[in-house]
Amino acid sequence: MYDKYLSLEFLFENKEILACVPGTPELEYFFRGANRVISFDVRPVSWFDFQMDITNMKKNEDQSFDVFVAIAVMQHVEKDYLVPAEIYRVLRPG
Repeated sequence: MYDKYLSLEFLFENKEILACVPGTPELEYFFRGANRVISFDVRPVSWFDFQMDITNMKKNEDQSFDVFVAIAVMQHVEKDYLVPAEIYRVLRPG
């Protein structure tokens, strides 16, 4: 099952990741090698680090992450036009 992720083994190495994703063991494996992974959801679910709206991620400072990942999210966001600016704000240059 995990062999499909092997080609991505070094993709997140030493990166700081902000992730709006379902919490599953497969994703923990997928993000292996990262320095830090912060997960969040708009719902108050215990396995996420934060309850936060993807259109307003003010709990995070500007330019504080190397990678932003959102899986199966945008179809649930009413004001989806606000998301790109927030992603741009929290990502470090480069």
